[in-house]
Amino acid sequence: PLQAVLGHVELLQRSHRLPAPVARGLRLVYRESDRAARIVRNLLVLAGSGHVAQRPVSVNAAVRRALALRASACRRAKIVVMRRLSESVPKVAGDAVLLQQAFLNLILNAEQALEGRAGRIEVRSSYSTSRNLVSVEVKDSGAGIAPDVLPRVFDPFFTTKDAGSGLGLAMTFRIIREHGGDVVAAPRAAGGAVFTVHLPAAPSSKR
Repeated sequence: PLQAVLGHVELLQRSHRLPAPVARGLRLVYRESDRAARIVRNLLVLAGSGHVAQRPVSVNAAVRRALALRASACRRAKIVVMRRLSESVPKVAGDAVLLQQAFLNLILNAEQALEGRAGRIEVRSSYSTSRNLVSVEVKDSGAGIAPDVLPRVFDPFFTTKDAGSGLGLAMTFRIIREHGGDVVAAPRAAGGAVFTVHLPAAPSSKR
């Protein structure tokens, strides 16, 4: 139903004869309908079927695509993005679209932690041969995570942000768990927060 609403609003917006107040109203309808659709998609991922496609996925490629989606927004907000991706990182088994969404949610969370101020986001990938784990860290220079908030950051609908739905981090947690991995959050000693994703390397990618 929401896709039908969005499709019809898009068609209406193409008309050049709409009065300005109507055009503004349609933009609002489209924006809020799109937001509702995103919440529903997130809920569907959280409900999950437990079945994730098992294809070789480049974690570095998924991170790069997620960063590219937020590049212009970070530039406008004067956020410096540091990308440190190890070339020795093997592939993991899973769904490239879901993993990209998981990393995108972490990057968005880092942006929001800066609360519209200039700051820094660092994204780093690495591989542990002894544990056969691919790791991705997303660090921000924001206010950090309060001790009473830390145990709840991955709970659905829990948010400390006025405009947040409380689903982004919960969705990331579910996606990573469905890929056989784990994600943890921690405050940084230098200020800010770090979210670390651990994923098992695909069997054919072991080094």
